[in-house]
Amino acid sequence: MTVVERDELAQFLAGLHQTRLPCEDAYASAQIRETVAMNPQGHYALALRCILLEKELAAVRGQAQAASSGHSDHALASPLQFLGITLGDWSLNARAQPKPAAAAGAAGTAAIPFYMLLEEKGMRFLSNNPLKIWTFILFLTFLVVRFRE
Repeated sequence: MTVVERDELAQFLAGLHQTRLPCEDAYASAQIRETVAMNPQGHYALALRCILLEKELAAVRGQAQAASSGHSDHALASPLQFLGITLGDWSLNARAQPKPAAAAGAAGTAAIPFYMLLEEKGMRFLSNNPLKIWTFILFLTFLVVRFRE
């Protein structure tokens, strides 16, 4: 993290700390809380997204001021970044991943992207292999009953 990024983060967090909302929708609050709780990096991702959007908004405002004053610089020299991430990197995991069973008759394992969370990989395995799982559970049950006697 560079000094400039550290200052931007501190400024954003100070503004967040000082913000008091006049009202809060209970449903929206519960949905946000639940979604952030399911993602181990949820708080970090939300703060990162907000900072990136603020930088993009400031750049657009700067372009609008430059265009109104006669200086037309339509293209940014480089994409705006914060901690090495651009808005194009946002929601990388949001794309739906096809299930291996949904492939046209393809039996076997599908390539799982490296950026998936371990929980997502586990849930995918459980949903795609119910026969193996039940066989294993029944086998363990048989062993327990057999050697308990």
